[in-house]
Amino acid sequence: MTTGTDSHSGAHDPSTGADLTMSQERLATLLAREKDQGARGALRSLVERLASPTPPRWSSTST
Repeated sequence: MTTGTDSHSGAHDPSTGADLTMSQERLATLLAREKDQGARGALRSLVERLASPTPPRWSSTST
């Protein structure tokens, strides 16, 4: 039987009006994964900026 919900999304399916519930443990796991991915993205961006061959803004000459 199809309920019209995606068991992995935790979202409301407007076509059926059904809400999906998930355990606190599953929600905590998903949120921790998103947080880790965001932290890795921020570190990657920082490393790219530090490794960039362009000089920092403060070193440009101004009159």
